[in-house]
Amino acid sequence: KYLPIKNRILLRENNARLQNSGKELNKNNVCRSFYISLNGRPDKRERHPAWQILSGFNR
Repeated sequence: KYLPIKNRILLRENNARLQNSGKELNKNNVCRSFYISLNGRPDKRERHPAWQILSGFNR
């Protein structure tokens, strides 16, 4: 199942951009460890103020 060529190129560019921005990767790691530290309960996680700040770029 292949995407149209245009979409595939866009995807590739997005991946490259993500890999180039260490800051974003770092943010994601912070979010992941935070997620784990709160046992990954979505309701609990979403209400936590620090998580809301961290995941602002995700919404």
